[in-house]
Order: sequence, then structure tokens, then C-alpha cells
Amino acid sequence: MFLQRTVLAARRAAVNPAIRRSFSSAIVRQEANKYSVAAKAKPFSEIKDQDDLLPQGAQPGTISTDLEQATGLERVEILGKMEGIDIFDMRPLDSSRTGTIADPIMVKSFGEE
Repeated sequence: MFLQRTVLAARRAAVNPAIRRSFSSAIVRQEANKYSVAAKAKPFSEIKDQDDLLPQGAQPGTISTDLEQATGLERVEILGKMEGIDIFDMRPLDSSRTGTIADPIMVKSFGEE
């Protein structure tokens, strides 16, 4: 009786799946239109006002990328990174001294201040 149980268990474990997954469509999707997004985006130097920061959006039936979906400061950051410009100046602040009211440590910002 014990032998019959192990044979049945082994037979159940060795069953191959009826349908195997094909990866041919995934390969085609990865290679199609790799660099079509960059042609739509304005270069960082051509951005003059807030209307230039609105993307055109993705084509119908496709999934949008960060560049096609981002607006505002996020879009400025992405366009700057594409051209090698550090928009937010991510270098460490001067920590050799303590800022005071008379001599503050200045932090640059994007907004109107």
C-alpha cells in the first residue's frame, strides 16, 4: 500500500504542463521603436515657459514612458538628465561652517523667491 502511494505521488509530480509559454512576442516588443520617444521631446535649451513642460502623451494603445507622462519639475529634471545637466544641484552643501542670519548658507531653488 505504501508503494502505491509513492508511485501515485511521483506520477503527479512528473506531469509536464500542457501549454508552454512562448517568448517570441516579448523579443519583438523590446526591439520595436527603441528611440522614438526622444524625437518628440523638446531639448532643455528650448524650454521657455510652463506650456513647454506639457508632454504630447503616448500614442493610443501604448504604455507611456516617464518622458511622455511627466510634467512640471519632473519633466525639467528628466530633460536635464538627458542632456547631462544637474537641474537640482545635488552636490553636498558647504558643511565647513554653520549658517547664521548674518552669513547664511544659500540654497538655490527653481521657484520665484
